Amino acid sequence: MTKSGHAPHTHPTSDFTWLAPPGTREDEFPNVRGRLAGLVSKPLSDPIYSAKHRSIYLAEDEILGRVAIKEVRHENAMRRFWFRTVRSRHALREFRVGSGFAARGGRAPEFFGAALDCDLLALRRVIVFIRWLDGVETLTDYLRRHSEEPPDEMFDRIGESLVAAARLGLIHGRHSSDNILVESSGEEPVFYTIDFAYSRLNSGFDEAGFVRDVARIAHWLWHEKVCSDAALERFFERVAQSAWPEQRTTRSRSKQMLVELERWKRLLAKGPAGQERRERTT
Repeated sequence: MTKSGHAPHTHPTSDFTWLAPPGTREDEFPNVRGRLAGLVSKPLSDPIYSAKHRSIYLAEDEILGRVAIKEVRHENAMRRFWFRTVRSRHALREFRVGSGFAARGGRAPEFFGAALDCDLLALRRVIVFIRWLDGVETLTDYLRRHSEEPPDEMFDRIGESLVAAARLGLIHGRHSSDNILVESSGEEPVFYTIDFAYSRLNSGFDEAGFVRDVARIAHWLWHEKVCSDAALERFFERVAQSAWPEQRTTRSRSKQMLVELERWKRLLAKGPAGQERRERTT
């Protein structure tokens, strides 16, 4: 991960296939599409984030405001062919799940649209355009700013936001406390979910998937030494109570979260390779 690196391609945007967010009126999107095409028709500044084939750029538009441009790319012809025929569905999941979640009322940054930079045989890039959120921080940093262990009331607010997202059908898949952004300038914090590349939308609440998502968030808080083991047990109890108010079910689900957390701790102890192998099967 780096703050510098690959500069985006500037292939003519006439080659792009454009995708509008769900629920967008046909007469609305052409104007937005024109502004998005203008942002990527010229070179952008260095990425603010870059890892492997992915980069994020920040651009300014006088109508849309600050726009995050997320690019997934491949450099050589064979990879582009593979990307076009096999992997495009995975690369597009960020847009399809994220914008679908927002269309259901989920709290996520606004999705302006997406573009496929491709021809019949090759997909060079998938580009997703998202409203940039100012004045937010990750849940990791938000909790780290508190010198003491988070109180139950804070865990309750976090739990309510996680349950609300899950009841809309969201299973994040690779959740962490860095995939939740917190806006804390108001009386109550507001929580946004981001990074949907491994997510899916179900028709309803997936209890097992929710347990895994919550445990992954807790695992990151434990790995980053933000919360103690005792605090994370309270976190599980408060989240489970929000999702399953019946006392017996609350205890059962919080124990399942704890078991899942211990599993992730064991995987971390085996090193990155073991963790990656396990992620491919979950």
